[in-house]
Amino acid sequence: MLISQCSSATAPTDQQRLSALLQHCPLAIVEWTSNFVVTSWNPLAEALFGYTQAEMLGQTVDRLI
Repeated sequence: MLISQCSSATAPTDQQRLSALLQHCPLAIVEWTSNFVVTSWNPLAEALFGYTQAEMLGQTVDRLI
């Protein structure tokens, strides 16, 4: 087990931690709004679906069907 302590000046924010998790997660992750508009698309989603993040952000998930 690794325990890390950071001062508040150097500690990553929640948003930074979430972003790092999304980018390095070993799973494809797609986040969308209640209207099914893609708001987040990680590298494994690119590999799985064949669309880049730039191509999918702002698109609806209907494009994947």
